[in-house]
Amino acid sequence: MRPHFVSGPLSSTRAARLLPLPGRDQDGRRGPEETGNGARTTPARKRVPRPSHPAAHPPAPAVPELNWEETETGIDLGLSTYAVLRGRKIASPKFFRRQEKKLKRAQRKLSRCEKGSSNRRKAKLAVAKIHARIADKRRDFIEQETTRIVRESQAVYLEDLNVKGMGSKKGKRAKSVHDRSLGMFARALEAKCARYGRGFAKVDRFFPSTQMCSACGSIEGPKGLEGLRVRSWTCSCGAVHDRDVNAEINIRREGKRLLAAGRAER
Repeated sequence: MRPHFVSGPLSSTRAARLLPLPGRDQDGRRGPEETGNGARTTPARKRVPRPSHPAAHPPAPAVPELNWEETETGIDLGLSTYAVLRGRKIASPKFFRRQEKKLKRAQRKLSRCEKGSSNRRKAKLAVAKIHARIADKRRDFIEQETTRIVRESQAVYLEDLNVKGMGSKKGKRAKSVHDRSLGMFARALEAKCARYGRGFAKVDRFFPSTQMCSACGSIEGPKGLEGLRVRSWTCSCGAVHDRDVNAEINIRREGKRLLAAGRAER
C-alpha cells in the first residue's frame, strides 16, 4: 500500500477524504469481500428496475375490417407490361433478350468448331448452360409472382389469350411472346388457385376488355393491330382510360360475373 504524506494538522473532513471507501483498497480499486465460508467474491452491481412510462407502450391500433371485394383482381397479360393487376403492374423481365448477345457469341463459336472435337463438345455445353439459365430464371419468376398473387387475392380472373397464335412464325412478336411464357404463367396460376381454394375464372378471348369503357360500357376503344400502339384513349362520356388498367377492370367484372353464375371456364 502506498503511504500518504500529510503535512500539518488534519481536520475531520480532510481525514475522511483520505480514508478508503468501503469495499475498496487505498488506491480506490474494488477489493474482494469475504463470505461466511471463507471464499472471496467481488460484489455484483444491483440493477434497480425502472418504472415503464405509459407512452413507451402505446396501445395497438385497431385492425380494419377486410373488404372482400378489394381482394379480387383481374389480370391483363401483355407484351409491354407482363401483367396488370389491381393496384400494381408486373414489368417484363425479358430473360431471353438480356442473354441474346451472349447466346449468339456462344452459338457462333459452336458453329466454327470442328465436328467430333473436344472443343465442339465444350462449346455445345456452354450453349446448353445459357439456355438452362434462361429457363430457370423464367420458371423462378413465374413461381414467385403466381405465389404472391394467390396470397394477396381471394379470387383471380384471367384473360384467355391465344398464346399459340400470338407466338406463330407469321407474327412479328413471336420472340417476345415465347420469352414471357404466358401459357406457363396461366397454368401455374390456375393450379395454385385450385390448391389453396381461391376463386379462378377465365374470361373468353373474344371479350372486348380493351375496347370497352369501364365507366359507361360503350365499345369505343382502339381496334385492330394499329390500336396496339395506342396506350391511352378517351371515351365519348369523357372518361380517360389507360389501356391496360381499363382492360383489368373489365376482366375483373366479367370474371366475377362468370364465377357468380357458375360458368367459369376451367
